[in-house]
Amino acid sequence: MSTIVTVKIYVNDETEGKEFLKNVFEEAKRIEHIMEPLKGDGELQRINSSSADTWWKMSPELKTVIDRSVLFYEKSGGAFDPTIASVEWLWDFDKGGKLPSQTEIDEALKTIG
Repeated sequence: MSTIVTVKIYVNDETEGKEFLKNVFEEAKRIEHIMEPLKGDGELQRINSSSADTWWKMSPELKTVIDRSVLFYEKSGGAFDPTIASVEWLWDFDKGGKLPSQTEIDEALKTIG
């Protein structure tokens, strides 16, 4: 998820602690797979790469994120727009960044809102 994770636990049993940490990072990996918008075969990536008329059965985690995103979109009068990613991706920050052309920006802006 392009972030640093720190987990601190206090346990009496080292074996239980190691198992707990293993489970924590397995869960983080599972959620990351669901929420990955671009790479691999994650749920959000499949939705993003499909046509607008495709129906999907969503995991509870992704449904919660989308529902909350819509709520904040509505509460902010559109200032928070979860569909802006197609424009943000043009800058390709994950690979050091690039300046997109105005044409690329104009085309991507047609897909948001």
